[in-house]
Amino acid sequence: MENDIIEVFVTANWILGIIAVYLVVIIGMGLYFSRRIQESIDLTIAGRKLSYIYTVASTLATWICAGAMMGAAGYAYLFGMQGIIFDPWAAALTMVLVGLFFAHRLR
Repeated sequence: MENDIIEVFVTANWILGIIAVYLVVIIGMGLYFSRRIQESIDLTIAGRKLSYIYTVASTLATWICAGAMMGAAGYAYLFGMQGIIFDPWAAALTMVLVGLFFAHRLR
């Protein structure tokens, strides 16, 4: 019984240590790369140096966020199974249109 509690604390310490190292690395990378950014355009679309596919992927990644995920769950709650269809189809159509007509302008 007592050994089980000690094992839980040891495991928790390892997990907390890994999370702490991860956070330090992420903060360090953020500080290092923040020195390269001169204007907001450098941050948002990489200074117009991305290829077409990376621009589309970046736009898609920007769109997919917690708000979109919570919105899909809200639609499912309000409208049932039909609500699940509303959001993804509209989003897919929007991303295709952005990719076809606007990604080259973002580059």
